[in-house]
Amino acid sequence: MVNILGLDVGRNFAVGIILTEFPNNIKRYFNQHRKDFMRLKPVSHLSQKLIEKGFKDFNYLEQLTIDGIVLEPTGMWYSSIWVAWANYYHIPVYWVGHADLSKSRGHYGFTNKSDEHDALTLASVYFDPTWIDEFDRKKWLTFYTSEILTIRRLYLDILQCEKLRTANVNGNRQRLSLEFPEASDQRIEISEKKGFSPFWGWLAGDYSYTWANRRYEESSAKRLGIPISRLSRLKAKHITDLELIITHNLSELKEQLNNNQEFQDCLKVFNLFSFGFDNCILLLIQCYPFKKFLIEGKQWIEWIEHEKDGKWKRKKVNHSLRQFQAYLGLAYSYEQSGDKNKKKFHGSSMCRAKLFMWVTSVVLKGFKTNYQDLIDDPKLTNDEIDEFTIEYPNIKGELGNMIAKKTLKIYRAGVRGNDIQTRLLFYVTRLLFQELLKEIS
Repeated sequence: MVNILGLDVGRNFAVGIILTEFPNNIKRYFNQHRKDFMRLKPVSHLSQKLIEKGFKDFNYLEQLTIDGIVLEPTGMWYSSIWVAWANYYHIPVYWVGHADLSKSRGHYGFTNKSDEHDALTLASVYFDPTWIDEFDRKKWLTFYTSEILTIRRLYLDILQCEKLRTANVNGNRQRLSLEFPEASDQRIEISEKKGFSPFWGWLAGDYSYTWANRRYEESSAKRLGIPISRLSRLKAKHITDLELIITHNLSELKEQLNNNQEFQDCLKVFNLFSFGFDNCILLLIQCYPFKKFLIEGKQWIEWIEHEKDGKWKRKKVNHSLRQFQAYLGLAYSYEQSGDKNKKKFHGSSMCRAKLFMWVTSVVLKGFKTNYQDLIDDPKLTNDEIDEFTIEYPNIKGELGNMIAKKTLKIYRAGVRGNDIQTRLLFYVTRLLFQELLKEIS
């Protein structure tokens, strides 16, 4: 008999329940065991007020026998303290995806969504004999490895610091329009050598910057007796602190990348497509380890019956490729009702947005202008397009030529708007999958 804790994590608290087997009637079990649900705080001691509200702490959990914890991902921070606690006591952690949790909750007959419903569902799927994939494996998420979690944490920290820095820089530029107008529209960049922007370091009072000293002595604001305010200097100090964090994290991130050969293999492939640094890191977070898309080191390809134009035909489906594209935010589902058919994307919205920006700025930029004559040529056939060698300015070699040909065919087919980017992304991610397969497996 094993004791499994299903834990639905929120901000600074969690709701949990322990199961030893799959309930025969899960809805009846929920109604009859409401008192067994625990409200937990990730602390060692609780105030009397929280105790009176029924909260338990880590000390209470340590008195129980727990053989495993089932969790749903909650971003970067909320679930991390519970994982750290489980790792400290060598308790296995099992991860359930958001979509799988939602579907399982509905499958068990829960029409409402609450922390208690989610906690019971999480614990139940551990024992549910039907909660398996086509290969009789439990549908746990398998990408939560320590190596990629470190990369993910460093990258998300950089994004957060850059967001805060941008807000402070914009605010200080407004203030400098009064206090130091000669510097308000200057291009200010982080120095690779120093790790922060010399100007903001000067404004904070931590760095002597000859250019800023000279310009401020000549400033019209100083001549009019307008001083640089204390708030402007404090904001500048905040900016330099954020820049130093960004610089440190970038250095640590590059060190982590250099210390892992599989990371290097992935990045080598990403560079073939001219993905920028941000895109490379985000793709790595989603794609690593690549073997999670394979079955015993091979692609999972299946022939299925498919109806088209009233006729049934056999269709080849590459499930490994589809799963890979889903991790990149390019999975979609259909919602059909009568003659209406609605397509909805799901997966990583951040990765999908970054890829759309990449295909617009790298693949499509200037393409129509440069190849308008080929797009408009009525005599040109798709077979003839395949014979061309099209020089792509941003993506070199055979890959660039293949993407250029696909882009040309999409334009000639009359596709317009966001559908151009969508079709290209499905094509490019298929090429990316094939290149990663050759490089890594």
